[in-house]
Amino acid sequence: MKDLYTVNLAKKNIENKKARSITLIFLVGILTFILFMSSFIIFSLKNGMKSLSDRMGADIIVVPEGYVFAMGDNRSVSADCRRFGCIPLEKIEGKVTIRFWPLNKFGTIKKPVAKFI
Repeated sequence: MKDLYTVNLAKKNIENKKARSITLIFLVGILTFILFMSSFIIFSLKNGMKSLSDRMGADIIVVPEGYVFAMGDNRSVSADCRRFGCIPLEKIEGKVTIRFWPLNKFGTIKKPVAKFI
């Protein structure tokens, strides 16, 4: 009657067929790892896409010819073109005197040039 318990049957099976048992344990471990990692990757991708969408505010922004798109430096709270639309070139006034970006061209601008692409 002792041999009919599930634990005893499992022990005897492992003792009699060691290679098969070790292979099954190994496969279950690999599949568990793959399942865990794929769940982790899917969760990370979902969070990354949500974060990207939150930061951008829109998926696609089309800027018409003769307009510019200005974005604030604090994307999540800036009131910029994402809120009020693109700015017509004729509404832009000013004179560029200092360039900050790109850093290798940082400094004052001797001869301001108005160039719109």
